[in-house]
Amino acid sequence: MKPIEKKFKDIPTAEKVATFVNWLEEKKGRDVLALNLAGMNAFAESIIIVTAGSVRHAQGLADHILGMCDDEKIEFLRMEGYQAGQWILLDCNDVIINVFQPPVREMFRLESLWSDAPVLHDGRELAPPVEAATTSAGTHSGVRRMAGKVAGARAAAVTTKRAATSSASADAEETKPKPRTRKPAAPKGGADQ
Repeated sequence: MKPIEKKFKDIPTAEKVATFVNWLEEKKGRDVLALNLAGMNAFAESIIIVTAGSVRHAQGLADHILGMCDDEKIEFLRMEGYQAGQWILLDCNDVIINVFQPPVREMFRLESLWSDAPVLHDGRELAPPVEAATTSAGTHSGVRRMAGKVAGARAAAVTTKRAATSSASADAEETKPKPRTRKPAAPKGGADQ
């Protein structure tokens, strides 16, 4: 009988974090911050926070991480927030990666939530604070739902997914063009012809 081949590599968390940080910086992720949450939290051993320059850039960073996890046989559980691209959460089991747009990162300030955690990597640039985005109410509604209770991110993930799905379908219905009702065309030339 053949031994069962493991699907994922056993990589120490610190090495995994360093790999993710390198991948994110390689793809121009900004202000990369990695924190060690071991012993502080039940949902992950480490958290990585990175800023993307645009929605497409955030999605590109997420796609790159997924592709590299597949290539390197690193466990990946789920992703949230990809469509909106304002806050993309990647759950790689013992490492959680948060890809933010600048105003959303400033709004939620996850760094301050975990200020007691030891820093594994700090590539943040000291810059003036970014003002909160003043966009339509729908833009950040999914992000706010996703924030939920950050300390219980895994427990909230299922609820967040349901909320994001219903929000996306509601947004899709709002943007659909309404069917136009037309009056029947009058016969050409009148009734006596």
